Amino acid sequence: MVVDSGDLFFEKDEFSESTRESALLKAHLVGRIYHHIGCDAVNIGERDLALGVRLIKDLEKKFNLPFVSANLTDRKNIPLFRRYALIKVNGKTVGIFGVMGDSAEMESTVKRMTRGEVMVQDTIKSAESVVKELKGKVDVVIALTHQGVGRDWVLARRVPGIDVIVGGHDKQKIAEPRRVGKTAIVQAGEKGQYLGLLQISLDAQAGRTLYNSLIPLAETIADDSEVQSMILDYLEQIADLHGAGE
Repeated sequence: MVVDSGDLFFEKDEFSESTRESALLKAHLVGRIYHHIGCDAVNIGERDLALGVRLIKDLEKKFNLPFVSANLTDRKNIPLFRRYALIKVNGKTVGIFGVMGDSAEMESTVKRMTRGEVMVQDTIKSAESVVKELKGKVDVVIALTHQGVGRDWVLARRVPGIDVIVGGHDKQKIAEPRRVGKTAIVQAGEKGQYLGLLQISLDAQAGRTLYNSLIPLAETIADDSEVQSMILDYLEQIADLHGAGE
């Protein structure tokens, strides 16, 4: 499976009129690439909403992106995305859900960027609800979070039943999973510098074992020709955009 914990599209939460169009082009490039890769679940980070929730919904539809979020709703408390996804892997069922941190700062940022269209619901209660719903239906529960390792630790302590937390937001490199009870917490840095590879083995006698590694996405890894072509198209669009403004 391929998953992402959020802040996929943008590196900042504000854009001027002069940079908005180039940001939109980049967002569409990322959407095309992730569709090509075949991602299984993508959580929403606060910066993904920098140009509004309607853009994210448009990207979801255009590129068939598998967004999941258990605690982002509209003003009427209706979920804006699927709360979780069920993925079959080697005869096992994996439940994957996403949550964004509900700190005052995060809520304020989301409210400002979306002009109050997106509400950040209680992270713990949202996670508890999903885990309860998944109980008995899945073999593994994975939470994609965008809130930082400290809050991931709290989530693991307060919501039993999560097997793995794939975290984000505070850009940590966690090669050796951090254990909190029966929950393992991992994170793969930032900006695509590393690919986190987590292997989970389920054995009736040996139980559940995990092995995690961070693979540097260095020049030794060959470029994908289709992705390279997409990037070249994007660079041409950027050049045309800048040329049109001169």
